[in-house]
Amino acid sequence: LTLYREALTYKDDLAPLLRVLSGICFERGALAEAKPLIEKLLTLPETQDPESTARAHYRLAFIAEREENDAETLKHYMEAYKLDSNHLPTLEGLARALYKREEWDRAFRVYQTILVRFRDQKSVAELVEVFCRLGDVNGKLGKHDIAVRMYEKALELDPESERALLAIVFYYESLGNFKKVLLYRARLIKIVSGEALFEQWRAVGDIYAETLNEPEKGLEAYRNAL
Repeated sequence: LTLYREALTYKDDLAPLLRVLSGICFERGALAEAKPLIEKLLTLPETQDPESTARAHYRLAFIAEREENDAETLKHYMEAYKLDSNHLPTLEGLARALYKREEWDRAFRVYQTILVRFRDQKSVAELVEVFCRLGDVNGKLGKHDIAVRMYEKALELDPESERALLAIVFYYESLGNFKKVLLYRARLIKIVSGEALFEQWRAVGDIYAETLNEPEKGLEAYRNAL
């Protein structure tokens, strides 16, 4: 690495040198050093083949994301995606960027693409997160019934996903399906503790006492909360 750095002081526009050194720095997590090297690499005409350019933009997007520079993150993920729409890390980064910027329609399409093309490459935990993100996005778009289906798919993979359970309770409440709300709150009661457990029992009590007009069951739930 020291030799590459020294060589760069003599000739800072040699594409193979920039490619190797920036790659080493990026892989080692020396992102502040890698960034200007990658930017320089993109200015050289001999490095403008689509694959190399796509990877350079992906790396700049990754760095910008770590720097919390949302505009640069999205810009570079988009450039990388235009050149290689089948690179999974690019798709994942682009989906995150669009989700963070609340561009729900576009985020939905990218998460769907990930699910269709790369489902067999994802772990259970990763698939649960994708389905939850799809649920979040559809919820933001006002498609609560579709959001519920996405969270149900997440729960088929991980029945104890607190994230999915909390979300599905929220949307079933918005749909007025209190039978389902009670079902999923019962599952939450089995996995949470402390203040969260108290809140679940209280909510169950409220449903029975105030919505379903079953005060005895409501009182029992309130007792369990204590």
